[in-house]
Amino acid sequence: MTLLFTAALVVTAEAAWQQWRFADSTAFEKDVSDQRSQRELYLERKVKNLAASVLDTRDIKVSVQVGKGGNELSDAGAENKAVLVIVNSRRQSESVEQTLSELLKTGLAIDEARGDSFTMQFLAFPSLSDSTRSVLGFTVIQRMYIGLSLLFVACLGLVWALYRYRQARVQSQESLDDYSDQLRRFKDIAQDEPTRVASVLSEWLNGVPK
Repeated sequence: MTLLFTAALVVTAEAAWQQWRFADSTAFEKDVSDQRSQRELYLERKVKNLAASVLDTRDIKVSVQVGKGGNELSDAGAENKAVLVIVNSRRQSESVEQTLSELLKTGLAIDEARGDSFTMQFLAFPSLSDSTRSVLGFTVIQRMYIGLSLLFVACLGLVWALYRYRQARVQSQESLDDYSDQLRRFKDIAQDEPTRVASVLSEWLNGVPK
């Protein structure tokens, strides 16, 4: 029972930790008030939305910085964007890099002549999409269900064990009550008929006389 409870808690806690650890970054975004931060946040979300057609958005990290007037060729009030995209991969994929670069540069209207910059790097990092296949092929949600199922079975076993223990206690108490009742009746008989009790005890100790 203890092992079942331990297994259930370990599986459930591991799945919950993975879900919390790799939750969508939007859950951790602070409420920004300045216009520049709001613009950068909007562009980062736009990058992820555009990249969703090529990659799992959990496998990319995005950083966008917005400035004004990058060089002499750009207008003083023009917006300059510096975009950094990190793809979760140990190997560089030219096809992914080309497709994603063209898509994002077009979607964000990146113009290097105006002072914009776009950088893409391939670097492995922990992500939810990796963790979903890391334990015997079960996803995080499946591991969560397995842990909850084990916990439910363990609770049923605990309830059954408590029920059996209670039954055993009741039977033991009934036996003790019967013994106490018999002892009380024997004492009453001994007080009412001491001679008879002495005779019975003598027969038990010495045997019935022939």
